[in-house]
Amino acid sequence: MIVAIVSTKLPIWLGHDFWIFHTPKLARDGFWSMLHEARADLTMLLGCVYLLIEGAGQWSIDAALTRQASATVILSHKTD
Repeated sequence: MIVAIVSTKLPIWLGHDFWIFHTPKLARDGFWSMLHEARADLTMLLGCVYLLIEGAGQWSIDAALTRQASATVILSHKTD
């Protein structure tokens, strides 16, 4: 997401082409125009940061696999 934001929104902020990134045809350029165009990108980036910090929780697949593996280990110890 960071690469997408830099490659597509940085030229809007600067108001001209930057390196290999080209400015799209917009009515305005600048900081606020860049933020307006990047709202979905920023939302997805912040969602990824949240999941990185918080994790998926008890409903995630890895939590279910962990519960299943721990139940298997407990059952194998009981049969010994």
